[in-house]
Amino acid sequence: MGSPTPSKSCHVVLLLLGLTICVASIQLRLGIPSRPGPGFMPFGGGLLLFLSSVVGLVRDGVVERKADAPAGFRFVRMIVIVLLLAAYTLVLNRLGYIISTLALMIPIFSLMEHGNLPRSLVRGVLSVGITYLLFDKWLDCQLPRGILGF
Repeated sequence: MGSPTPSKSCHVVLLLLGLTICVASIQLRLGIPSRPGPGFMPFGGGLLLFLSSVVGLVRDGVVERKADAPAGFRFVRMIVIVLLLAAYTLVLNRLGYIISTLALMIPIFSLMEHGNLPRSLVRGVLSVGITYLLFDKWLDCQLPRGILGF
């Protein structure tokens, strides 16, 4: 058996990161869905990261993937996503949840869809809309309002 592929290695790193986020979130206090604690949202994000990594590992083990991009391009794409996430943390409170998350999700979906902008726009708007309705309206979490007040 050979060394793990870059994709599998990435899944393992993200799986461990998701697990670490979950453990740290539990230490912050989760609360309950009607009264979430400070660790509630990070726990959900860590859990999603963990589960998606498990799915990725299973999929890579079962399905032979087509080479969609050279390894160098995948590495550059990963660096761009990390930089986008870093920028997101800097602008979230200033611009607010909706604007900054939309500005994050559209480029990420575009990178995943190989530049299919219409599909990336739809997925970005849907993901921001659904998460906003879920956390702000249904769970009554306080999301950053930003300069435009929403």
